[in-house]
Amino acid sequence: MRRYVVTLAVSFCSIILNSNAALYPTAVIGWGNNFHGQISVPDGLNQTNDLTKSVVGVSAGFAHSLAVTRDGRVVGWGRNDDGELNFPNGLTNVVMVAAADYHSEALKSDGTVIAWGFEPFAPPAIPPEATNIAKIAVGRVGNNQRARRLIQCSRHRRRRGALSGA
Repeated sequence: MRRYVVTLAVSFCSIILNSNAALYPTAVIGWGNNFHGQISVPDGLNQTNDLTKSVVGVSAGFAHSLAVTRDGRVVGWGRNDDGELNFPNGLTNVVMVAAADYHSEALKSDGTVIAWGFEPFAPPAIPPEATNIAKIAVGRVGNNQRARRLIQCSRHRRRRGALSGA
């Protein structure tokens, strides 16, 4: 019997992780909206012959998806307009990932959380008192017209400022 664990479903798509990847060749499966490639699992990610590289966790964001492997690496695919797939240098020893609308987060084995990308309502800065974290989860802006306008304005100001050298 195949068992799957649904970890997160947002933005009309889902990503699941097969809980018994050693017996079944397809460990990560995505379905639904694929306008940005967020459910197109990268070639080689489902190769479970090397158990150190097998996937142990997944998360689906607005237009990108993340996976964490047994050896603590993070793999991402889909849209990267706001740096949500620009992994920080030295990102290792990851045990859990969380994909949001415009940013990503990783929980490391030492209980610290790393965030990157852009989030207009909650910039990806981790409070210094957030230590010994056990699990992470992220929310999303949702289908709110006012929120969309704020995001577009915020992105425009941020990009305009970056281009003008401000």
